[in-house]
Amino acid sequence: MPRRASTEPPASRGRFRPSGSRENGATRAAAARRAARPTAPTYRHEVQGLRAVALLMVVCYHIWFGRVSGGVDIFLMISAFFLTGSLARALDSGGSLNPFRRWSRQFRRLLPAAVVVILAVLVTVRWVFPADRWQEVAQQGLASATYWQNWLLAAQSVDYYAADHSLASPLQHFWSLSVQGQVFLLWPILALAVGLWARGRMRKPSRALFWVMAAIFVVSLGYSIYRTATAQGWAYFDTGARLYEFAFGGMLAIVVDRLRLPLGARFALGWAGLVAMLSCGFLVDVNGTFPGIVALWPVLAASAIIVAGRTRVPGSVDWLLTLPPVKALGDYSYAMYLWHWPVMITWLVVKGYDHVSPRAGLFIILVSLVLAWLTTRLVERPLRAWGAPERRPVVAGLVVAGLLAAAVLPSTLWASQLKADSQETVAIDASHPGAAALLEGYVDEVPDGTPLKPAMSVMPGQFASLPFACAGDHVPKTDFERIKNRCRTTMAADQSPSKGEVLIVGDSHAEQIMPVVVPYFTDRGYRVTDTILGGCRVAPSTGKDTEDCRVYNEEVRKYIRQVKPAYVVTIGTEAVADSPNEIVSDALVEVLREIAAEGTQVIAIRDNPRFSVPPVRCIQDNPDDPSACTAPRAKHIAADSALSRLKDVPGVTTIDLTDAICTPTECPAVVGNVIVYLDSHHLTKTYASSMAPAFTRAMEAQLEAEK
Repeated sequence: MPRRASTEPPASRGRFRPSGSRENGATRAAAARRAARPTAPTYRHEVQGLRAVALLMVVCYHIWFGRVSGGVDIFLMISAFFLTGSLARALDSGGSLNPFRRWSRQFRRLLPAAVVVILAVLVTVRWVFPADRWQEVAQQGLASATYWQNWLLAAQSVDYYAADHSLASPLQHFWSLSVQGQVFLLWPILALAVGLWARGRMRKPSRALFWVMAAIFVVSLGYSIYRTATAQGWAYFDTGARLYEFAFGGMLAIVVDRLRLPLGARFALGWAGLVAMLSCGFLVDVNGTFPGIVALWPVLAASAIIVAGRTRVPGSVDWLLTLPPVKALGDYSYAMYLWHWPVMITWLVVKGYDHVSPRAGLFIILVSLVLAWLTTRLVERPLRAWGAPERRPVVAGLVVAGLLAAAVLPSTLWASQLKADSQETVAIDASHPGAAALLEGYVDEVPDGTPLKPAMSVMPGQFASLPFACAGDHVPKTDFERIKNRCRTTMAADQSPSKGEVLIVGDSHAEQIMPVVVPYFTDRGYRVTDTILGGCRVAPSTGKDTEDCRVYNEEVRKYIRQVKPAYVVTIGTEAVADSPNEIVSDALVEVLREIAAEGTQVIAIRDNPRFSVPPVRCIQDNPDDPSACTAPRAKHIAADSALSRLKDVPGVTTIDLTDAICTPTECPAVVGNVIVYLDSHHLTKTYASSMAPAFTRAMEAQLEAEK
């Protein structure tokens, strides 16, 4: 933690003056002004205690309440407070602003404990967690070590508020460290640029830095409010939506010594800040509003405590925060934050629970605290005390590179191996017939003991995708980046279809049926393109749709007019988990009617059955008897499909592939030695590819009926 020069005069400097003398009055007035000033001691012990309180908020809310506390926002603000303060002092004093030296110091402090935790998680997951979790953690190990975990989670649309933490990644909490690491890279460059600009114009550099921070604060806060309202899941992990918290901490660092309040006001301000901090997670709907403007609540609350400073009054907040146990916990807060989440997730996985009891929570905290103490004492502090990296920049660079390699190499090698295994498990063969096993007259000749496909370890890679990015005139003419970046197709840029275009549009359920429909059209000379947005069906905006979904629907319609496809393929119904009910909204009927009226043939496919508990979990629990995971068909799929609402719409063809997933009476978790579902409602790519012949038969039957 950067040191701050003390502005408080020693108590022994006062001298006795006769009562009523002019000098005595001036001295008393000066002393009163100094007492009213928030002091800036050499080491901000109360801020270290503030870290401890923020840590306890994060840990307790995660373990027992399943809510976001605002503690992470406080950590981010405090880190910017100290970093910006250090940079501002260096700017004004003409000190070194060498970004490489600052980066080296910062990451030599952060990486040792982080690398230890990442390696421990990789080993634990490999030997304790179900195999279908391996690929996710291997990928996140690399992202965590290289500080882009937040972008990975944003792209995956991770639900950070999910009630069942046992399904979360044990490295998911590294998102905040990634945001912090990105700011640690940016801030020194920003300060260097501000310093060069200010000195060339004879301006005070720290003052210029303050106004740059203010500009970042305003822009980032506006963006955060907009992004939270339109795509809150993405905004939560978005660095741009969090920058205002860092900027606020930076502004506070520059002006805190100029903020002068009476002693009583500082006493009250400290307690008001602490009460606001602790109550944020209970009083605010963080699940639907963070970060946005609401994240200012914990930031302002913590800032109030910093502004209050050291009152040295018994019973004050700074007195509480400087108690030895609180300060000691602050010393281990970083390592404790690193350990508490993977320890909790591992406990839930081992026990098979989806929540933590009060007694188990205390055990998790104790284990995390012991691991944090060991990591800090045995790894972090010895490396920080080693003087060679400080004296020799080459050694410093080698240390940082070595630490990165220690986490990056195992994660990369494991992820690569799992990806290679995934490619090997896609093919359908005689030993893995998949949906063909449901055909009338099928004779099971699969040898006993033949392993299932796909392997559990590659299950996360079982989402379908097309091989080429859209290029040239085929790129959507839109400013909506989520369509541009997601647009994929079956042909390279220099290839042209002999027949025409086919578009697959909609949500992830439209994405998962690509292995079903693509072979039919590519064999007949069509180019198939998909523009998928997860969680967004092709229909006008409804009350629960996000702004991104509304814009997506508008831009998809424009893209259809741009490409003029012969066919548009989408999912026509929406199944309900553990229920035979399914939904075909009036909005969807109208949209498909309009698309068909423009000359495009629409193919609407019935949704697959959905489950509240992933069948793959049951398979893992019953590896020798997958038949135990079979569900009654009548409980999950209606005999009469709601798809019938679309049969009379001109230009719309309906396809029901339920008989390629379920028998007349049951919906098995394994069909033809192939695992059907990769989670609770998405088909595995391997099984979907085995359904391609069923789609071909259905299409040919439709064409024959239309003659």
